[in-house]
Amino acid sequence: GGHFLSLSASRVVMQTEHITYQRARTRVAMEGNKEVRKQEKLKKKRLSEIERCHVYEKLACKHFIAHPLIALKFWATDIFRTAFSLYSAELLYLDSGRKVVDYFASNRTFADMFRRYVMPETDNQFLKIIIWLEILLYLLLLLGCARATWCLLTTNGQVLWLSIMSFVALFLVISLAGGYARMRLPIEPFIIILGLYGYIAQCKKTPVPR
Repeated sequence: GGHFLSLSASRVVMQTEHITYQRARTRVAMEGNKEVRKQEKLKKKRLSEIERCHVYEKLACKHFIAHPLIALKFWATDIFRTAFSLYSAELLYLDSGRKVVDYFASNRTFADMFRRYVMPETDNQFLKIIIWLEILLYLLLLLGCARATWCLLTTNGQVLWLSIMSFVALFLVISLAGGYARMRLPIEPFIIILGLYGYIAQCKKTPVPR
């Protein structure tokens, strides 16, 4: 609940109230604390962690329901970032001296997200090579996944493909209030297996046994 409130609902407020993300985050935090105190007064006891989580969740949902299209836009952005962000972003962050990046700026576009890695702001040439190498390897992995998808869908492997992609989609969807590469770690093995499957099938020109 607190995660959705501070990282997702706050951006809805930011967009609708035309204020900065930090100011919106402070505002929803105050709303959450006020609601918690209200519930504690009604129940005459201090709320447990899970009860506080439910309060924050309800408050976040209130903002989502009030502005569903804006909420969906931010969710889609975060899911996209989870799917395509690089692990080397952490190295880039450390190299910059832990410079804060305003990931949630209202004027940040998809082009800005790609530019951060394709044209990294660093003088460290070795780090640039690492970043570009990761982009290349991940691109090759995704191409392998695309080939594997074609093989499975055209050789009675639809159930297997659906089982794998349902699990992958689950972990991507629940990242709708985050958007970091590390959030796809649980599904990374499946992506690697699918990618290798695709290249093996391509080399053999026929789908490999399942």
